[in-house]
Amino acid sequence: MPGWGWVLLALVAVAILLFAAVKGLQRLWWGVRHSAVGLAADVIRAAVGQEGELPPEPRSLQNGDSIYGPQIQRDFTGFNISRAKELAEGAVRRACPGGTVRKTVISGYDRRAERRVITFQCGVKDGQRERKFEVDYRYQAPGFGQGETPEVCPRCGGPIPAVHGGNCQFCGARLDSAMEGSWEWAPCREV
Repeated sequence: MPGWGWVLLALVAVAILLFAAVKGLQRLWWGVRHSAVGLAADVIRAAVGQEGELPPEPRSLQNGDSIYGPQIQRDFTGFNISRAKELAEGAVRRACPGGTVRKTVISGYDRRAERRVITFQCGVKDGQRERKFEVDYRYQAPGFGQGETPEVCPRCGGPIPAVHGGNCQFCGARLDSAMEGSWEWAPCREV
């Protein structure tokens, strides 16, 4: 009976090696299937009508809503981000009339002293193509760019930054929203 111990040990070793080999093949298949090579194979199969589909979501958008949204709200008290997104989608629909806007996000916010630029990105499905467009919403503060001096607080006379919102930094008086400046949409561009 002492020989059976070695046989049993050898069988356990073979079972472990077989298990590791099967798991290794599964990992290899999983890695190829979910890598760029696997995606390319799916795209080729979809193009020739075989199994596999193109990705269902629009091309990757740079979603900065949670980062830029609070900054915009702080700078422009009462700014309606949802309405601005609707307007951005309208601009994209005019640029790509056959497409369907699938998602719109804020992808950038430039906070210069005299002007601000909010950049929106829209994912569009145009037939079988996924496209990405950007459109800028530009704000020019009143009195800037025309050689005039900036506004002052009506209560204390302290200078008000070009784009403000909230309260005066000197006396704490409530200031009107900076929405009085001029807003304009830049031409839509595909990225």
